[in-house]
This record gives sequence, structure tokens and C-alpha cells, in this order.
Amino acid sequence: MLRDKFERARHSQYFFMSISIFHKRFAGFWVFLLVLAGLRTVQAQSLAPTPAFQISGKACAADQDCKTAPLTLTDPIRNVSNRRWDFGDGSPILTKDSVVQHGYAQPGTYTIKLTQTINGRDTTLTRSVRINPSPQPFLRWRTDTTICKGETITIDPYANGPPPSGLKFLWYPKGDTTQSIQIDSSGCYSVEAIDPNTGCSYQDRINVDVCGEQKESQGVKWYFGQNAGLDFSGGGTPQPITDGNLSTIEGSSSIANTKGVLLFYTDGITIFDKDGKPLKSLDPRDSAATATPIPLGGNQRSTQSALIVPKPTCRGCEYLYYVYTTSEIRGKKVLSYSVVDMRQNGGKGAIVQKNFPVSTQSTEQSTSVRNDRDSTYWVITRVFGTNKFEIRHLTRDENPALT
Repeated sequence: MLRDKFERARHSQYFFMSISIFHKRFAGFWVFLLVLAGLRTVQAQSLAPTPAFQISGKACAADQDCKTAPLTLTDPIRNVSNRRWDFGDGSPILTKDSVVQHGYAQPGTYTIKLTQTINGRDTTLTRSVRINPSPQPFLRWRTDTTICKGETITIDPYANGPPPSGLKFLWYPKGDTTQSIQIDSSGCYSVEAIDPNTGCSYQDRINVDVCGEQKESQGVKWYFGQNAGLDFSGGGTPQPITDGNLSTIEGSSSIANTKGVLLFYTDGITIFDKDGKPLKSLDPRDSAATATPIPLGGNQRSTQSALIVPKPTCRGCEYLYYVYTTSEIRGKKVLSYSVVDMRQNGGKGAIVQKNFPVSTQSTEQSTSVRNDRDSTYWVITRVFGTNKFEIRHLTRDENPALT
């Protein structure tokens, strides 16, 4: 009897041990499945597609008169044989280019689709973009005019009534922020009405001449060498300039307005204003705590260390300037650009963008030419070690880095 109890207890122990082992194995099986599922999840995440294309620029309705294309779309994937961009407004394009520009005629929300062809297979990426309206055009804007010496005229973009609420104004050439200004001298005057909530704007200009006054070339002031300079204004024999702060062995560049008044000059490292002081920088990298601002990408031993090219505008004056800089060819061979806005700092100008790279195979040779038919510019640079030239057509909305 005692033996029977012992056998029953032993079998009972094995039974519970078997149940325990079964539960452990069953639980282990589920743990294995969960781990496997986790591994598969991680693996799926690692194989996720590259983030969608990038959108930059102002999300504003395009100016139809100026035919602007405010948005730049960039696909970072390299091994794409074809791209089909569908902008959601009935204007798709097929191209191999990884960077395209597009403008929307009407405000609203649009879905942009990019279909990439990679190794014969198509992949579609989508992004939504909201296009905001621009301020109303200036209905009673004055046309170009001529005034006599001592005469004053008033320019008001919304002379027909109060402007839309909240608009800000920025005038050229003195950086006024009032709705209207008074003019008593010759020159180009333009105002940009800006919606501070969206960044969308509308602008227009007026050219004013004074009776009997002659226009000057924008290249009448030269600064170069060791504090040297020449003034070609007025014609005849150039006069020496002795107040320059430039000290360079090779390339330099300077620019004046149509009245022969100096705007700024540079050796490709520092930009000096008309008073010979380093131009104020509004680039975020040049913070107030920075003792020494970041230098431009030029070099004292670069043949064409700096090249100043006005940015074309549709109805505005030439108040934005690209400053292309080239490093020495024994160095990194970098062509880059910075942007100067002459409406800033009370009309003395300021650097608003600095050292955006364009090419890493540049030489010290670059030049530009104006196309008088449409007031645009061509910038030409040579590729290092070759007889190839890169040509950039600077239009109202053209990216200065594109060829």
C-alpha cells in the first residue's frame, strides 16, 4: 500500500513536471515568435524607402506676369533613370533631372507625386503642399517719370485705399519700412509688400530721371591691390581712390549704382560697404557672439577671387547681388556664392546668405555678362583640368547653383 502511494506520488510529480516543462517550452515558443516578429519588424524598418523628395522656396501663388516658379523640388536619390513629376495641377513633366522648379497659378493644397524609375521598376512618393495667396497688386502704381531739380513726388503702392491688414513694406534703395516715400532724386525705387505670416509678397518699381542728369556705369569704381582704387565716373581721366580698405594680391570686385555711387567691394574674403567697413552679416552662422565673422570662400591668391552679379528681378530694382567666390586651385577648388541685400542696414546693405557651395571642381577663372534683351545674366566658370565650361543663366527665379 505504501508502495502504491509512492508510485502515485512519483507519477504525479512527473505529471506536474511535464506540465511545467510544457508551459516553459510553450512560453519559450511564444517568446521566440515575438523575438522573430521583432526582428522582422526591425528588418522591415531598415529596408524602408528613402524619405520623400525635398521642397524649398516660398509656398506662394506664382506671379503670372513675371512667370515665377517659387518652389524648388529636389530628389536625393542618385540611381534614377527617369522621373515623372506630377504637381497636382495638371502639369506633369518627365525628366532625368533630380532638381526641378514649379510655380502654382492659384492658391490651395496640392499633392505632388514623384514616380522614380530605378532598375526598370517604378516607385511613387507623395507630398502635400499648401500654396498661399500673395498680396494684391498695386492698382494705382506710377509709371516711370522725369522730374526737375527740386521737385518731389510721393510713391504709395496702395494709394487707392488701405492695404490688406498686417502687410509690411520694404523699400529700395534706403530700406524704408513705411507705406509711402517721397522722391526728389533720380534712380530706381521699388517696394515689396510682404505678408509676415506666409512670406508671400508683391513688388513693383519706378525709374525716376532728373532733367539733364547723366547716368553712370555700375563699374565706375575700382578697388584693388594694397588700398588702391580708381574712379572712372564723369568720363575723362580716372581719379585715384585713396580711402579703400582692400589689401589683396590678386582678384577683387566692386559695384556702384546708376548714379556712380559705390555700393560695396570685396576681395572674396571680406565685403566692405561704401564707407570701407565690413558689411553687416545677417547670416545665422554669424551670430552676435562671434568675434570674427566667417570669411567668404575666396582667396588672396585666386585670380578671380570674387565676382559680383546682380540678381534679375521682374518689377523690382536690382537690390540683391550674388557674390561668387573661387578658392585657390591648390586648395579645395570650391566655387560658392553669397547674397547681399542692399535694402538692409539703412540702405548700406547686409549679407543675408553666405558661402553656399556650387562646385568642387572650379578654377580661379569666372566671368559674367548681361543679356539686355531680358535683363538676365550669364555666369561662366571653367571646370578644373578640362576645357569644359559651366554656364549658369541667372533669371528672376533661377537657382544660382544650377547649370
